Amino acid sequence: MSKFNLFILTKNSILENKIRVNKRIIIVGNGDCGISFVEHLLDNKKYKFTSVSIVAPGGISNRNRNIFENLKVSYTN
Repeated sequence: MSKFNLFILTKNSILENKIRVNKRIIIVGNGDCGISFVEHLLDNKKYKFTSVSIVAPGGISNRNRNIFENLKVSYTN
């Protein structure tokens, strides 16, 4: 079975301006909760957060490294 992705882009979503939030947001811990919180912030339709950081004791685990790389690519634009 092949994977299927469907993306819908409406005229309103293109023309809608996002409010830029320039405050520094620091999330402590790189567990599932921290990752979901970052995704929630970056997926916000009204605001664009410019400075989101994750601080984790011992660094980012290999399990979560791929998730963060995908987030970086997905939400850079």
